[in-house]
Amino acid sequence: MKVLLLAGASHADATYHAVLSGLAESLSAAGHRPLIAGRSAHDRRLALKVPKGAVDATRVLPKLTGETDVIHLHFSGTFRPWMAALSRERARLILTFQDYAHPELPANDPAGRKSLERLAAEASAVTAVSKSLAAALERDLPALAGRVSVVPNGWRPLPLVPPPPAPRPYVLSVGRLAPYKGTDVTLMAFSRLGRTDADLVLCGAPFHRAHIDGLVMKLGLRGRVRLTGLRPPEEARALTRECLFHVSGARVETFGMANLEAMACGKAVVAPRVGGVVDYLRDGVNGLLVPPKDPDALAAAMARLLDAPGLRARLGKRAADDALAYTWNAVAARYARLYR
Repeated sequence: MKVLLLAGASHADATYHAVLSGLAESLSAAGHRPLIAGRSAHDRRLALKVPKGAVDATRVLPKLTGETDVIHLHFSGTFRPWMAALSRERARLILTFQDYAHPELPANDPAGRKSLERLAAEASAVTAVSKSLAAALERDLPALAGRVSVVPNGWRPLPLVPPPPAPRPYVLSVGRLAPYKGTDVTLMAFSRLGRTDADLVLCGAPFHRAHIDGLVMKLGLRGRVRLTGLRPPEEARALTRECLFHVSGARVETFGMANLEAMACGKAVVAPRVGGVVDYLRDGVNGLLVPPKDPDALAAAMARLLDAPGLRARLGKRAADDALAYTWNAVAARYARLYR
């Protein structure tokens, strides 16, 4: 089956890169013929290497849709004018919402909202990556009531590369440095630990680098916090394998792929009880959940894991076992049923 995996934004964005690359690899292994398409990255400084074989949808989309069996659009829920053409194609259309009504993404105007509902009504299937997202869509878009199924994102094994040398053991937080990711909450929590036996490593695109640098200085964390910038997936995974545990201070998290990838590496995860995180992270079983926007609670959970290697190991082992249900092979099989 020929499947066009279409990104609603740049296919070189970190999330779309991981989603479309992982899904394409698994679909290909299952005998399908996937092709990745999306808009070219608007800022090459923040873009990852484009997935192998990916094409610029804005230039070749009309030709591609005429040669495919399934068009599978992954997007944030923001309708863009070029998407209207998708409903006119003969291929089966699958819509996957990776997000919706995100505080840092443009909202649909009334015309865009109506266009989005029309597109969804004409789609063969509509999915969301988490239960909370599916509920929000059905609440806000009456045309989708009872139609949204949940298909989560996944993870895949990556080539082993050596991690960079680290002067001390470290806690890792992977994700773009942006307010919704709660990087400031994580930094405040780390500062309240008042310890020098572990560092904090922030791995992600520096959307608000100046603000983060200033906060690090103000909190007295200079020399204790390392910012790696956006790293290729293999390097981010190497950092994850060597960390003590993974931490997130996110205010909003529709899914949280970095948490899942840390679990797959056998690492305990500390994260707020928000959005899709609660679909796969269970407090005291495979990680620790804390109230959102609460640096004190996040600090207490981090201290608990720093002081208890046995707890870290127990949670990490269960996390690795639970993550097996979220491989891209398993996720691709669920999508393949929708394609048919």
